[in-house]
Amino acid sequence: VGTGYSFVDTDSYVHELPEMAAQFVTFLEAWFQIFPEYEMDDLYLAGESYAGQHIPYIARAILDRNKQATSAKHQWQLKGMLIGNGWISPEEQYKSYLSFAYEKGLVQRDSDIANRIESQQAVCLKALTETGGKDRVDIGQCEQILQEILRETQTTGSDGSSQCHNMY
Repeated sequence: VGTGYSFVDTDSYVHELPEMAAQFVTFLEAWFQIFPEYEMDDLYLAGESYAGQHIPYIARAILDRNKQATSAKHQWQLKGMLIGNGWISPEEQYKSYLSFAYEKGLVQRDSDIANRIESQQAVCLKALTETGGKDRVDIGQCEQILQEILRETQTTGSDGSSQCHNMY
């Protein structure tokens, strides 16, 4: 719940990747109860972008579940994972925001803007080192790095409107 077009009317969104993976396994168990004819089919997990976080956790949960299966008949046939443009290494990828901004000339090193963004990056890196930091689905302190870059590099168009770089 809370990804893609799904939503919920309560505050029951998943906030941790292991919890998400456990819920996905629960979904698959229910799916295979309804459609047992598919239980022995090859299973591939695929997604893009932030699915680069979800897919490895789901795969691990499936493999762990298979170890607990009472017989080979009840083991799911996980054959592969496909991740396009994946968000797979938050620590490295969050650090890349500022280095990309430097490389492309969006932010000048040793400027006031750079100092503010580097301070936010330090807050982010600290959050990543906290217990479970690398397993969190969304790290607001780290997302703030990109928002700060976009805000600090905003320009004014000829019509007086604010314009920022397309972050994609």
